[in-house]
Amino acid sequence: MGPIDFSKFTAIKNEYLAFYDVCDLSAKLASLETKFPNFKKYINYFNDKTKLENIITADNVELLKLKKLFDTCQINFEYAKCCSPNKKKDSDKNCNVCKECILNKEKLDFHEEIMAVLDYANRGKTNLRKLYSKVGLKTCYICNAQYALAINPESISTIGTSSKQTRYAAKFQFDHYLPKDRYPALSISFYNLLPICSSCNLIKGNREIGIDFLSTESSKWDDKFTFNVLENSLSSFLLDQKPIEIDFIDKYDYGTGILPLSERYDIKGIYNTQIDLIEELIMRKLKYSETYKDKLSMSFPKLFTNIDIDERIELGTYTKKEEIHKRPMSKFLQDINNQLDRFFQEKLKE
Repeated sequence: MGPIDFSKFTAIKNEYLAFYDVCDLSAKLASLETKFPNFKKYINYFNDKTKLENIITADNVELLKLKKLFDTCQINFEYAKCCSPNKKKDSDKNCNVCKECILNKEKLDFHEEIMAVLDYANRGKTNLRKLYSKVGLKTCYICNAQYALAINPESISTIGTSSKQTRYAAKFQFDHYLPKDRYPALSISFYNLLPICSSCNLIKGNREIGIDFLSTESSKWDDKFTFNVLENSLSSFLLDQKPIEIDFIDKYDYGTGILPLSERYDIKGIYNTQIDLIEELIMRKLKYSETYKDKLSMSFPKLFTNIDIDERIELGTYTKKEEIHKRPMSKFLQDINNQLDRFFQEKLKE
């Protein structure tokens, strides 16, 4: 629902690259030409060290260029329907006789060979677990409602503690933003692997989401997704403590046949369960006057500044748009906090 800060990806992408023996992998990929001569053009895109390094470390801009490159290639990993007149059951996807099924089988075999060489399922995930805590993304990139925590082992047990973290762990799933079913060559591309909660991953599956999460251009994100409180319910809450009602506005320009974010991922339903966060935010905004903030800053100058109070105490999360993935619900709180600021300013003018 908001731009991803890729700056830390850039800072550590060479660390990620170092996990791979690129010379060995590119040689194995190049050898596929013998078994799959019909797909020589595709293999040429990653059959040497330099090309494969570029695929592994391609940033968000380069990744989209690679997507376009593979989209226009001779093989697209879309599978034609069986045209055999002798097909007995609808459930029989391949007759292994008609030309469509023969090509389907060759594509499937080629896909499996690429995935086996790159070995995302084992080596790829293991490498990511060791590195992902440095990326700085701590929420599901789609819903922004669930934590996505990468955990590192402790080198030395803290004195007085009864336990020790002994392994790398990822308390989330890795999503291939560009699906590996269609883009197997990008299955270990660092910028293509984003943190996702299990619920969103189950819904997304192997499809494209229809939102350009690789873009950091403000024009792609400004006012496209917005949470707000219905103003009538805000007034009713302030005067009579009646329940708050929220809305989620989605103005994104989706492609043909792609369901909107809220409809597909139940965004409004998720955040309707978190109304208490908004009630608490309203109470903090009313309680923490500028005078009170000044007193805190004066009493604890090393602990607080007015900026810290606004962010960590009043809002309860980060205030910058590019930081929404550092803590769940940040987009939700930021949007409604901005609305509340406008609302209270208008009330003061009355």
